[in-house]
Amino acid sequence: FVQSAAIAIGLLLALGLDRIVGYFHERHQLGQARRDLNVEIEQNRHAWEENVAEAQRIEKELAADMTIIQALQSSSPPAGKLDYSENFYAIIDGPWQAVRQNGSLSLMPNEELQTYAWFHEILTSLMETIHAVEPVMKIGGALAGRAPTDKLTPHDLEEVASKTSEAQGRLAVVKMFLEYESKGFDQINERAKRLSR
Repeated sequence: FVQSAAIAIGLLLALGLDRIVGYFHERHQLGQARRDLNVEIEQNRHAWEENVAEAQRIEKELAADMTIIQALQSSSPPAGKLDYSENFYAIIDGPWQAVRQNGSLSLMPNEELQTYAWFHEILTSLMETIHAVEPVMKIGGALAGRAPTDKLTPHDLEEVASKTSEAQGRLAVVKMFLEYESKGFDQINERAKRLSR
């Protein structure tokens, strides 16, 4: 009986210790995932600020481009130069990809997981819309560069006007997703405050 009891107690202790070690490992893994995601969020917050400023700059430039095109189409002297430059910042999602693959997400409370998943879907959509603006801006710039601004043909002006309008529409979608991203930052901050209480 003593030997059987000792073996049983030893097995129970081993199982208990294994569970305790597993619990602390999971807590550490979840804590590391949250720290990594927080760093990612801060980097993306900086990129968001830069992208909001860039979207506003491009919006003004496209409006000025359209004014120049309309002046040229009505044979008025243009007031300015056509500008189709863009310089959006890339969004970082390496930590998110890492925690998706290492199993850390399964350790998060469902509400926290849903917030991060929703936020990263927004980031993916935002990058897709930014990538949709970039080629239109390049094409607009190439069309505008066919000749000096005041020497563009009526056909060239129509094409440039078309690309300018398309770029304005695509930029409006980028701005919409930048607003969603801002709301995502707010939700993540609220969740972090609730977790820290």
